[in-house]
Amino acid sequence: MRKLLILLLFTQPLLYATSSNIHAFLSKKDTFNLSFGFEKVNDTLDIFNIKESEVDRGSKNYTSLGDMEGIDLNMGYTFSEKWYSNISFNQKKLNYLGSKLSNQKIDMYIRRQLYHSNHWAFSMDVGYVTNRADEASMDSLEAINNTLEDIFPNKEIELKELDTKQVLFYRGDDKSVKTVELENKAYIKVKDTYDRGFYLRGIASLRQKNWLFDAYLGYSEVEVANRIESSILDESNPDLQKELENISLLQKRKDILYFGGIGVKYKFDKSWEGNFNYKYTHILRISCLDNSNNNHIFNLNFTHNFNRKIGFYMGGKLMLSQFNGEIPYMYTKYNKGSFHHKYGFIRGGVVFRF
Repeated sequence: MRKLLILLLFTQPLLYATSSNIHAFLSKKDTFNLSFGFEKVNDTLDIFNIKESEVDRGSKNYTSLGDMEGIDLNMGYTFSEKWYSNISFNQKKLNYLGSKLSNQKIDMYIRRQLYHSNHWAFSMDVGYVTNRADEASMDSLEAINNTLEDIFPNKEIELKELDTKQVLFYRGDDKSVKTVELENKAYIKVKDTYDRGFYLRGIASLRQKNWLFDAYLGYSEVEVANRIESSILDESNPDLQKELENISLLQKRKDILYFGGIGVKYKFDKSWEGNFNYKYTHILRISCLDNSNNNHIFNLNFTHNFNRKIGFYMGGKLMLSQFNGEIPYMYTKYNKGSFHHKYGFIRGGVVFRF
């Protein structure tokens, strides 16, 4: 059974909201919130020393599973007693097991409060979310071979390094093992990659003295597209080109997501508060991806408020299936096993409120 890899996230001073914005209660009219955050994961600080659970010790990636850094910008405005709008932008540069990915995410929604009292509130969100990759590239032998296995599930194909040369071994239609010395250094790139879709989310909140409880359910339809590009496709060997013909490297699909979650906020005293959030996502995908159809995400943060406008927090995030459902295009028929791992980090920073 795979263990959890916990990575340490360093944060510079942040304008960053530590708790979820998924609340049915709204702030006062004409309230404007702006947050800016900086993220960085350094996998050399593997505080549980459990890389062996994710990567074989003999792998070239054993010494470095990959770092991540990113920025986060969030703006929200309550423009009436019943209406609230929010838009967020997040960019992550992710290195993981020989794969490199730069992702930009935009999430925007309008919230309509349907009912509120001193203790109860109900709201509905209508939102739009999109992820787009500049380019995801794989240049390590391990990452390339994992992808080749998915592209050619019924063929025995493997890329190896012999001395200073890269040689491709594959079993042809005549069942014999063939070898091709590659003319160019092998790589695989995923281009023109994005996902986008609208979502509906209903929220119920209960407020009791020092407690705030939130629960929500949602539905989303997401369009996913990507295109594979590889140096192997440009090799001049005629036998190899014959094996590669009729391979479709342009992929489009539609995912349906059902999601729900709960949040609990508790105020210990005037200065300290804690926030816990859990989200479950179930995804309906094409049949070749039906083994990667859910994710459990946990967030836990503790905040110390110096005053009404500034505070300090520490916390952590855990995803049992990495970014599954968060960045849908990362799961395709050609890399469906690459990101199907537990992934988490701890984090800390400074909160400013306006």
